[in-house]
Amino acid sequence: MCRFLLCILRAVVCPVRPSFVADLVTYVTSPLHHETAQNKGRFYIKPFLEILRLINILQYLTYDELTIFGMSMTDYRNFQVTVDAIRQYRRDRESTRGKKSLKKLSDDTKYAHYRAIYADMITAGNIATRESKTTSESQFMKKKLANLSDYTDAVFRILHQSGLIVMSAGRTLSISPVRQREVSYILTQIERKPMPEDMDRSQFDKYMFNPELPILLNDNRASLQSDIVSFKPSTSIDRDLDGMNTYELKSVLAKLRRRQREDRVTAQANRLKERRDEDIQNILAVFKHISDKEVGRDGPLMLEWNMWRAITMIDHGDIKGNFVPDDNGMPISTAGGGQGDIVGNYGDFQMIVEVTLSTGKRQYDMESEPVTRHVGEVQSKSDKPVFGMFVAQNLTPTVVNYFWTTNLLNHKVYNGSVDIIPMNLDTFVTFFKAASHKVLDASDLLSIHQYSTKIARETALAGQTEDDWHRKVLDYVLHEVACVE
Repeated sequence: MCRFLLCILRAVVCPVRPSFVADLVTYVTSPLHHETAQNKGRFYIKPFLEILRLINILQYLTYDELTIFGMSMTDYRNFQVTVDAIRQYRRDRESTRGKKSLKKLSDDTKYAHYRAIYADMITAGNIATRESKTTSESQFMKKKLANLSDYTDAVFRILHQSGLIVMSAGRTLSISPVRQREVSYILTQIERKPMPEDMDRSQFDKYMFNPELPILLNDNRASLQSDIVSFKPSTSIDRDLDGMNTYELKSVLAKLRRRQREDRVTAQANRLKERRDEDIQNILAVFKHISDKEVGRDGPLMLEWNMWRAITMIDHGDIKGNFVPDDNGMPISTAGGGQGDIVGNYGDFQMIVEVTLSTGKRQYDMESEPVTRHVGEVQSKSDKPVFGMFVAQNLTPTVVNYFWTTNLLNHKVYNGSVDIIPMNLDTFVTFFKAASHKVLDASDLLSIHQYSTKIARETALAGQTEDDWHRKVLDYVLHEVACVE
């Protein structure tokens, strides 16, 4: 599995060649990773190639399916066994739906599947692990499954970041429709058999590190030109394509695809502003999936994206989500450091929205100062009011205290006090339900900021605490949205 991750990571950071290159030419076993007596005959696979094939054949792959079945696929000759197991798992879920817990089905299936894989070690009593003592089967399996989840998290994200894969509501991976030709080419042209483990090291190095191998579809000039031309007449190319080298053609195509992703995010925003009931219900459903931890381990990414959708729907500002989108407009990664998750420009003021799933001391350490800095830095460069909204699934009291304090103090570096209104996800959902069915003017949002700043000072002067400020502000927020006609 470590080797699997290494393959993926090397493919993603390759600056010229497309994603999946390094892993397509990498395999287990190899001259660098010899089989041990314990694992003899177990590994015979190019991992990324077969995961890609799995997604293509099954049309989609969920996080649970990747965790249980994809991550344990070690021999491509048993590929059909994996496909059949996933299809059976899907049938089991359908027969269980509405009768029993789907999460319990997933947990039980995962445990049984990996218990069978580690049966020989458990039977032999070989249950010690490197980093912590495990003295029982349950401890051993708990450690193994926790490690597995960490590996799956990284694989799930980087599969998505490859550009060949798109995500649906944070729960499934599927082939990007606009990249299907590339995927089909890879799956039909790349040899599935690993190279022999005993091949000469010099031969292996030539094979492994040759940037020209394997030859992929986007190495073909005609294919690149065809893909670029397919964007017309929605775009124009300044230079004659025949006069460009292959690298230049790839750069042009990458820019066109990036612009198309941005256009799809814009189209998504325009639709959200129509406030269709199906979209409202979908936003609420995603919030529930996040709360119930049914979006794999990518909850923070989905929370940021869904919050952007909710804020876009309920008001009339220019709302920019700083997440990175895929070909479907779904998020690949969260906002980068040094910027707010969501920035709303309302003409007369700005609102910065930050979200998190962190809790406790970690929430305070990760969010209090950075969120204040994001809002404060925007405020320091603006001659208009700026305030923040901070949404966490569960608020930590010390974070509420921190934001109350920043609202009271006059910060030279931020050109005044910094107002950040914290609320938990349940409160925001209540706010969204009311606001999505009514007209919320920009002035209503600005009044919330003005009230928050006013009450912060009043509670301090009255000898009250951050709890009094927070309760009064949230009461005002819900009252305002309830009173909107």
